[in-house]
Amino acid sequence: MIEPKKLEKIIVWKVNSNTYFYKLEKNVLMFSMLYENNSDRQVLCLDEDAWNEVDMELVGDEINYKPIIKSLKEKI
Repeated sequence: MIEPKKLEKIIVWKVNSNTYFYKLEKNVLMFSMLYENNSDRQVLCLDEDAWNEVDMELVGDEINYKPIIKSLKEKI
């Protein structure tokens, strides 16, 4: 059996069609947009290049990220 080296918890937030995960080693919230494919389904790209850090100074006043971060930090 193949054992995963590392598990990441990902949240899909339909309000803004973004997915989030928390990089514990860097203490940053990462996001990636869900993409539409040809069958009208939303698809998550798991390539590392597709993820960006959430700029809390820029959008922290508009969106309350604390519940998202708390949920992501909880044990799987």
